[in-house]
Amino acid sequence: MMDEKSSPKKSSFGIWFNAKKNKQDENVNEEFNKAFEEMLEIRDIPPPVRNQLRAMDTRKKENILKASEIALPSSDSTEIPQPKLKTRSSSAMSRSPDKASKQSASSSSSKVDKSDSPTLFAKMLEKEHSTALSVDKVKRLRQLIRAESSKWLLDFFAAGGYEGLCSSLNEILKVEWREEQHDDQILHELLRCFKGLSTSEIGLQALASKAPEPYKSLVDLLFTDKKPGSLSTRQLMMEIITLLFEIFDETSNNELIRSPTTQTYLNQVNGEVDSVHIQPMELPYPYRSTGELVRKLLHNPVDEALENQHEFIKVAKRPRVYKLFLSELYEIQRDFFWCFGHKNNGIWYYPSVDMRQVERLRFRVPGGMTAGVEYEAIGYLTSVFSLINALSAASLKDGEEVSRRLHQDLFASGIDRYIYTSRAASLTHYPLLHYNISLYIHLAKRSGFTIPNVLGRFISQPPENVRIKK
Repeated sequence: MMDEKSSPKKSSFGIWFNAKKNKQDENVNEEFNKAFEEMLEIRDIPPPVRNQLRAMDTRKKENILKASEIALPSSDSTEIPQPKLKTRSSSAMSRSPDKASKQSASSSSSKVDKSDSPTLFAKMLEKEHSTALSVDKVKRLRQLIRAESSKWLLDFFAAGGYEGLCSSLNEILKVEWREEQHDDQILHELLRCFKGLSTSEIGLQALASKAPEPYKSLVDLLFTDKKPGSLSTRQLMMEIITLLFEIFDETSNNELIRSPTTQTYLNQVNGEVDSVHIQPMELPYPYRSTGELVRKLLHNPVDEALENQHEFIKVAKRPRVYKLFLSELYEIQRDFFWCFGHKNNGIWYYPSVDMRQVERLRFRVPGGMTAGVEYEAIGYLTSVFSLINALSAASLKDGEEVSRRLHQDLFASGIDRYIYTSRAASLTHYPLLHYNISLYIHLAKRSGFTIPNVLGRFISQPPENVRIKK
């Protein structure tokens, strides 16, 4: 039987042991976070993406460090695995001298295979016509753009790599009859290269350098019969156009670009966003705002014959300035009509939606309804609504009158019919689509636009699993 005197002694030892263990854990976490921040600096990750990465759990951060070949801190604790040290070259686009010295001290020059030289890839894009490019080579270029250091990207741009990407994209877009087995694949991989540039700050600067190209060319392609049949390629096109809001007007996208996970992180740091703010880049002339630029891009092409009609004919016609753009929604609903069979679904009341729960449902374990043609179709539909929401949020900054006019034009072009049909998609499998529809209705109301009763009567509380708990 334990004696009464031995009990306090054991208790004191337990307190001492736990305190020591907690102190060791704090030291490991501090060193781990330091290594993680070092990796973010070396990779030149844009601040909004950094917040998303910081908000991840420790296990995911470990995997990112391993994949980036950055050493984890040495420690006596065995709770966190420690890969071997092998750092990449530091970013040549440092945001301050202090960061430059920190990066140069913490990283060594990367060993890039001669066949992966940025100059060779830039020369390839310059000399070879896009119809003669190797699909495997362009895939490799996309991998290097996403994985290599800022130094590699700087050398690629200095050798004319971004100009080569733009010229190759223009060449493939001008081909009258693209071959599905080669040309469409080249188009897809080139678009992935442009998307990959958005993962670094100098990449974002390159994407801004020739605006409104290549975005105008992509929208023009959507408005013709030559647009790609692959929905995944068209989704990439929508995502690249949406990047305009991240490049030129980061502050207008707080509800859209940042994931719920990131928003949670920012709340934890008391909203101190100044330290991670990107200075928006200068808009191309003559545009005064990102919203104005994108509204102009998505507007129906000007028809001179219609412009020259008599005034009384123009007044009698109802302008549908976004009809061609919204036809993308119509095509999906027509070709995949069986996805919209839940007629009793409502439209979520946005203030009651818990964004974190929607984000969790977004990444589900693959099953029978994932990775199929239906899933791809609804993913593309969601990307179109995401672009419309980004435009709606940016238009609010241009003034209430401009924002209200945008929604008047969208409803005149038939968006109410497409929302009515889209709400009938499965709540279980496509929560992100329902979230974007809910957000659009919310943004339209904020502009002072009155939602027609044909849609307003469907607004209801979201399901219990995505509702804010009171």
